[in-house]
Amino acid sequence: MRDKKVRLVLAACVLLALLSGILTLFSLRPSPKDSVIITVDGEVIYEGSATETSPRRFTVNCADGENVVLIDEHGVKVESADCPDRACVKMGYLKSANLPIVCLPHRLVISFSGASDELDAVSQ
Repeated sequence: MRDKKVRLVLAACVLLALLSGILTLFSLRPSPKDSVIITVDGEVIYEGSATETSPRRFTVNCADGENVVLIDEHGVKVESADCPDRACVKMGYLKSANLPIVCLPHRLVISFSGASDELDAVSQ
């Protein structure tokens, strides 16, 4: 009898952990209604959907080099860059309104629109 209760509690815990993991994954993906703003040196060069059903690539030319930006069904990311450290490429897809993708050498910033209106954990 005790073994059945232990198994039931263990199964419930595993199910709860799986469910919370799945919900976390879905909450990190931008929804199609989210829009993104791409700026270079403070000038908006693109404002539009954060996701595309068919992949869309475009090259952002800066005074010091270029970045290739990819927008697809997963979101938006810097696919390649010719800056020295490529930190913008290593950031992957834009996930949070509080953490934009930034390429300092090229003065490129990719963020969700309205990101500056949201509070982060520090400013709450």
